[in-house]
Amino acid sequence: MAKKEIPLEVAKKTAYKIVDTLDQYCENIAVVGSIRRRQPIVHDIDIVLIPQTFMWDETIPTKLKKILGAKIIRNGPLIKQLQIDGINVDLVHATTQNWGIRMLRWTGSTAHNIMLCKRARSLGMKLAVSEGLLDKDQNLLEAQSEAAIFKHLGLEYIEPENREANK
Repeated sequence: MAKKEIPLEVAKKTAYKIVDTLDQYCENIAVVGSIRRRQPIVHDIDIVLIPQTFMWDETIPTKLKKILGAKIIRNGPLIKQLQIDGINVDLVHATTQNWGIRMLRWTGSTAHNIMLCKRARSLGMKLAVSEGLLDKDQNLLEAQSEAAIFKHLGLEYIEPENREANK
């Protein structure tokens, strides 16, 4: 089955309706993925959020269902998959401690993420979505922002729109 192609401006409109609806229930929220990378055509919407205590399990999907008519596809502990305005949406749970790694991973691109993982390995580190950035002794390094991860890897920060393959 071919992936649905959605013009960037259409996806952004839906993404920011979601952000506006959820903002009051979150400590932090950001649109990531191909929208953040400013791709002209996207296939879904990815949003990373730090929900207020007790808001993740039921309140957030219920509010999106009630206010935006969301269809709940999967109500998981890390990712909630929904459909809003005919567009697939992934809501990704984050904490202050893993905000940077969640933002980095879900912004992508896949090729960029692979490049960062290879860079980490070449330095004796490990870049993992669930754990974060681990040093040679498997100690978790501070990575509350994407910039911190790039710094630990000895790289200049790369803007999201420049994170495509061959850039």
